[in-house]
Amino acid sequence: MKIFLFLCSFFAFMAFGTSDANAQRCDIDSMTQVKVLKDLSKKGYRLSKSYRVQRTCRGCNNFRNYTVIMTKGNTYTLMILSSEGGAKSIIASFKETKGTVIASNYDKNSKKFYTSITFQCNKTAPYYLNFMPKNSTTSCGVAFLAFKRTK
Repeated sequence: MKIFLFLCSFFAFMAFGTSDANAQRCDIDSMTQVKVLKDLSKKGYRLSKSYRVQRTCRGCNNFRNYTVIMTKGNTYTLMILSSEGGAKSIIASFKETKGTVIASNYDKNSKKFYTSITFQCNKTAPYYLNFMPKNSTTSCGVAFLAFKRTK
């Protein structure tokens, strides 16, 4: 009976204990993060916030969304680093409160991902920063939002 319980426990652990392996592999090298921050600083940008890009639940296909208040006259840039390299498999987009997309790192026509989005803010208002996976089950990463005054 003890052997039976041990085997059941072992197989249960193997089945459920390893299902979170993809989440544990989501590491972005800290040296890469430091390099991105230095590059932003050299271009005159100041870090506003960094975001962890990951799924909202195990097995679901949604990433967390954020609200960002941006100021008119500032130039904003968003750098995306995916666990799969570059910005691959992560679509980042800024939307107005009405839902209109004002900037995205994914070009639907060429199906190409860009590692950064840079745009000038024309209106001081809250915007939604949305992250979505594209053709991937393991993608996660980090994003850095930075700004510089361009008045």
